[in-house]
Amino acid sequence: MPIKVEFIEDMPITVYHYPEKLESNQDLRDALALATDHNRNLPDPVIWVIHNTSKLNLDFGTLVSSLVTLTKEGPEGFDDPRLRVAAVSGNELVKLAARSASQRQYGGWQVMIFDTYEEALAHAREDLARQKEA
Repeated sequence: MPIKVEFIEDMPITVYHYPEKLESNQDLRDALALATDHNRNLPDPVIWVIHNTSKLNLDFGTLVSSLVTLTKEGPEGFDDPRLRVAAVSGNELVKLAARSASQRQYGGWQVMIFDTYEEALAHAREDLARQKEA
């Protein structure tokens, strides 16, 4: 099953909903391209990207391969400085990947980690509301 990409209506929030198992890195590249094309056209100064991996089961090899795909093989514009990134998971390997993403060789992303999708979405909405007030 491919990664489902959701664009939250009327908000600059993009959500990647991962299946239980990643079939191929091409699925990840396709999802990245779809989201990047959409986000590129948003006028907002901040765009939240939530990787909902709450159902994902993965091994260490898939983790490393996915990190490389996310950080080295993303489409042009994937490294948009407006992006704020969150990951949703209770899986320790996913949490390791999120922390690893902050390393320079994996893109230098600061990834917030949440236990539930609802928490991540609420945080993104609150942050965007604060941005509008500023």
